[in-house]
Amino acid sequence: MMSPTAKFAAFATLVPAITDIRWRPGIGDPTVMGWVTVAAYLVVWWLCCRASLAGARIREAKSLGEHKLYWLVLAAVFFALAINKQLDLQSLFTEVARDAVRAMDLYESRRALQRIFMLSVLCVGAASLALLFWVTRRSPRHYFLANVGLVYILTFIVVRGTSFHRVDQLLRVTVLGVKMNWFFELGGIACVGIAARAAMGRAKAYRCKPPDGPNSSPANNP
Repeated sequence: MMSPTAKFAAFATLVPAITDIRWRPGIGDPTVMGWVTVAAYLVVWWLCCRASLAGARIREAKSLGEHKLYWLVLAAVFFALAINKQLDLQSLFTEVARDAVRAMDLYESRRALQRIFMLSVLCVGAASLALLFWVTRRSPRHYFLANVGLVYILTFIVVRGTSFHRVDQLLRVTVLGVKMNWFFELGGIACVGIAARAAMGRAKAYRCKPPDGPNSSPANNP
């Protein structure tokens, strides 16, 4: 085993070698489904922007400012994910991490490190989801679906980027011509899209209602 000083020195040699990594900016997934997924991210980005603008009509939100900020953050995240779908930045992270593990003489333990990393990601995802549930606990029910979709898709992308052998095998499985990779990714995107559309629909419903009075709720109208 290498001493801690030797490991640090070996890791330091990795820094100038980063320019030699195989990853290069470009179109990472030029397939039809790759571009369909990019389009799905952009559609949800547009829906989140519209949901933020519609916030003035959703009085159940804790406050108008928080409502608009929530959907703007989701819009920014999904716009970034649309770009990342083709840049595939998680592959860059994977290569750098793999080179770092080799430089620190830990490559033989890479499976254990992958398991620890995946468990950490899942724990962070669960904690993030619990926090989002608490922050939006007084918000309309479609926030629940948006929270689940957001945390799910981010966790999925990070886990997929680990190149864990069993995960790669699962994502390559095809059922009725549909790859599990497409199903998992588009499913998470759809959750947020449906929630954003529900926010817009609620805003539209309130647009036709008087601002005050007993008949201001949609349930009280014929």
